Amino acid sequence: MNKANNNSISSIFFDFNQVLKRSAPQTDFAPVQDQLSQQLLQNIFLNQPLIKWAKTHQANFKFYIWSASDPDLLQLIKVLFKPIFTGLISTRATGLQKSEVASYGQIAAQFKLKPAEALLIDDQIENVQTAQRAGFQAIHFVNTADCLRQLDIILA
Repeated sequence: MNKANNNSISSIFFDFNQVLKRSAPQTDFAPVQDQLSQQLLQNIFLNQPLIKWAKTHQANFKFYIWSASDPDLLQLIKVLFKPIFTGLISTRATGLQKSEVASYGQIAAQFKLKPAEALLIDDQIENVQTAQRAGFQAIHFVNTADCLRQLDIILA
């Protein structure tokens, strides 16, 4: 993995609901295009600009999805995005809650990271604050444009 950035972040953990997907259309979110996936993922809109950003930066970072979504849905998403996302953490399957500081230590250990090497992107401010208390860097996702600006600043 190339380290094109000047900071220590090597891994980025994305929340799935409200960050990478929405159940209703938003300005930057587009429906799933693949026909089979459309049948399985009806009414799921993906955050195309954020996914495109991840694609263009996958040589520099490892990307993970950490979500409370249904584990079966997450496995399908993992297959759809396998070239981009290295792994998947399901809070339902693992019990690792983003609102618990200890979960971040377990995630760091599982992926052989120092907490400062990880960045969480989440729409829940409680999860962002908990990640920061655990030593992760974090972005509170409000909208795609703001998230991309924050990524540019943090990863500069």
